[in-house]
Amino acid sequence: MDVSGKVNFRPEEELILCCARTDLRSDIEFKILSLLKKDLDWQYILDEAFYHKMTPLLYLNLNKYPDMVPVNVLSDLENKFLEVSRRNFILAGKLFEILDLLNSNGILAIPYKGLVLALLAYGDLALRDFGDLDVFVRKEDIVKAKELLNSNGFDSCYELDHSQMELLFRFQHEYKFFQNNPTLILELHWDFNVNRLHNDMIYDSNYITQVRGDGFCFSTFAPEELVLILSLHASGHLWDSLGWICDIAQIINTYKELNWDRILDKASKSSVNRILGVSLLLAKELIGVNLPDDVYQKFAEDKKVQSISYRMQKNLFNKDSINFYWSAWDRIGLRESFINEIRDYLSIFFNPRPAQLATIPIPNSLYPLYYVNSIYLALKYIKKTGILKILIKLNKTYLLK
Repeated sequence: MDVSGKVNFRPEEELILCCARTDLRSDIEFKILSLLKKDLDWQYILDEAFYHKMTPLLYLNLNKYPDMVPVNVLSDLENKFLEVSRRNFILAGKLFEILDLLNSNGILAIPYKGLVLALLAYGDLALRDFGDLDVFVRKEDIVKAKELLNSNGFDSCYELDHSQMELLFRFQHEYKFFQNNPTLILELHWDFNVNRLHNDMIYDSNYITQVRGDGFCFSTFAPEELVLILSLHASGHLWDSLGWICDIAQIINTYKELNWDRILDKASKSSVNRILGVSLLLAKELIGVNLPDDVYQKFAEDKKVQSISYRMQKNLFNKDSINFYWSAWDRIGLRESFINEIRDYLSIFFNPRPAQLATIPIPNSLYPLYYVNSIYLALKYIKKTGILKILIKLNKTYLLK
């Protein structure tokens, strides 16, 4: 299989794609050897690997060919690899402290992403580059968790009073904290921004698995749930990081006996089939992950999934950033339900964000005024960029659907 799929990638980009895995098949090794014989722009490779959080995997795989990689490049990769490794071990220690603090005070805390993926999917804490900690808790425990964290050295990124917290629960799905020495960001989540995905996950032991290691043990979501959660997270950023696609591929490659019926059933009930489909096609076409034939055919035959996947591949190494409001148009095509499309569109544009809640205190009874503020900000953006650009972007999006 051509790891570059339908899109013609630069040789440098193909090399990064080939290295985006922990195990190299013989055909991928042959491809890497062929690419290393080319006149490569190594600074571009280093920059893109850093952006996509692929530095650890790039070092892991290129270190097998020391005679074919410039000495200074391999040295730079090794230094960055060691830096990621040291930081990850520090963050792991902080996460275990946080879990102990919350769990010992009666708060069920379930970490996921970052460190969890490093252990479950990559098999090595040093191979997954992450910078923050993500923990899922029940919504009713957030206030208590906030008080515990604030009294143990974690500051809230936004100071919100009781009424503002109520609005945060209504319109958002996470609350951020930060700590210095070491500098880290902690995100507490109580929802995955899809109404019916999380309802039974945190309460049913069938959806929870235990992670055990030398001196630690904690609970996290089962691999089937992680495939959906990671797909939702990547879709929220329009799959603009290869690292997020690699996470999904690693879960699938590591857990050969995934319950695909459960994954597909939950995706269907949550109306996120298309989001799941794009994630799986990207994992297959970019990284070569093996999918069951029926699962692959289900999404490969969906023209909308195909077109969105193709567009995401074209944009993967495109450094042109997409403005927040522009990205809303791209996201409309991801939901198969028209009602959910409209709901997502309105929430992206108009739901108040923590910064608005913190800087513009409004009584709960007058919360619609936040919508007025959001409309004002949108109009400022339209005036600044010109409505024609937005119409062109919208037109291109629908032509590709």
